[in-house]
Amino acid sequence: MSWFNRILTAINIALLVVAAYAIARYGLGPAPPGWKWSDLVLIVLVALSVILAALTIFLAILGVAGYTRIRDEAIQRAENAARDKAEAVTRQEVPRIAIPEARRQAAGIFESMEPSPDALTSALTRGDDDDTGEDSR
Repeated sequence: MSWFNRILTAINIALLVVAAYAIARYGLGPAPPGWKWSDLVLIVLVALSVILAALTIFLAILGVAGYTRIRDEAIQRAENAARDKAEAVTRQEVPRIAIPEARRQAAGIFESMEPSPDALTSALTRGDDDDTGEDSR
């Protein structure tokens, strides 16, 4: 039990003890002049109905707030799980695919190079970024 529930329970027990003491000490007594017991019972039942309606509205508000919190938490956990899985797959698949592709492209570049000593320097300074052959600088 949380501290808030313990406080509410203590207040309810205290009110019950005070009400029991008052009824035992003074009794219920007769109905006020002009009233019948059926009128008093009707008033108590109407008050109980109003309290139950207020409790229902309060519980509905708590339900909506709880649903919203659960939904937001579920979205956050799903995003985290998807991100973790994507990172794991990326760590496994990218080296498997990228390293052979980089080697293939490097081999193609070196095969097309001239055998002169300045061929590597000219290939590195060429600056071709795409298939158009245009300098990207």
